Amino acid sequence: MKKNKTKYNLGYFVLFPFFGGWAKTPYKKVHKRNSYDNSGAKIVSTVRFGQQYENAFWSPELRQMVYGDGDESTRSFTASIDVVGHEITHAVTDSTSKLLYQDESGALNEALSDIFGTLVEYYQGEHSNYLIGEDLFIQPDKAVRSLSDPTQYGDPDHYSKRYTGEDQSKFVHTNSGIVNKAAYLLAEGGQHFDTQVIGIGKEKMGDIFYRANTKYFTASTTFSQAKASCIQSAADLYGADAAEVQSIKQAFDAVGID
Repeated sequence: MKKNKTKYNLGYFVLFPFFGGWAKTPYKKVHKRNSYDNSGAKIVSTVRFGQQYENAFWSPELRQMVYGDGDESTRSFTASIDVVGHEITHAVTDSTSKLLYQDESGALNEALSDIFGTLVEYYQGEHSNYLIGEDLFIQPDKAVRSLSDPTQYGDPDHYSKRYTGEDQSKFVHTNSGIVNKAAYLLAEGGQHFDTQVIGIGKEKMGDIFYRANTKYFTASTTFSQAKASCIQSAADLYGADAAEVQSIKQAFDAVGID
C-alpha cells in the first residue's frame, strides 16, 4: 500500500468501505476522534480503481482513500480490514504529525499505518493478528507484511539490517519493519536478539503510539526521536516511573533504535 497523488478518473465513490466504519476503529472507540481530521470530515473512498490494480492508497490531494480490485491472485483491496485501517491511518497522520513520506519519517509513517491496521482489525472483533493484507490473497498463508516477523516478507527486524539504498518507496516500506517489530514486542513481549521485553498489550501499545503521533511526532521525526516521543507519551499516560515506560525502552532497544 502506498500514498499516491496521481489524478484518476476510474472507479466510484463510497463511504468508509467496511462494516461498522469509523465508529468501530480505535480512533473513535478509544480516542473519540471526530473523523481522521478530528473535524468531522466525510470519509470517502474510490473503489474498483484502475484495471487489475494491486494496491490501495491515501490521496492527500483528493482527501480520499483509493482501492484497486486486484488481479487473478488477489481479491479487492477492500477485502482486508487491516488494509483499510492502514490507509485511514495515513489520513490521520496527514492531519496530525504530517510525517514526510521519505527516509525514516516515511518508514515511521508506514509503520504507524501497519500498527493501526492491526488495531482496527482488533477493535472490529475480527480474527486479530499481526499480519497485514492476509485476506487479500487467493492463495492461503500469504500476506503483505508481518509485524511479528518482518523478515518473513523480506523486511528488517533490526536497525542494523535496514535498507540504505536510494529507492524511497522501498526505503519507507521495507524499513517500516523495524518499528513494526518494536510495536509487536511492546504489545506481546518476548526476547529479540539479546533483549527481553515485557509486553503491555495491544490496547496500551496503541494508546502510546496514538498520543505520540498526535502530540509529539513532527514531519521529520526519526526512529530515535520516535522512541523518545513514545517514552514521553507513556510517561504522560501512566507516569514517568511506570512499567510501560520501561517496556518501550526495551522494545526499541531490542530492534537497535537508541
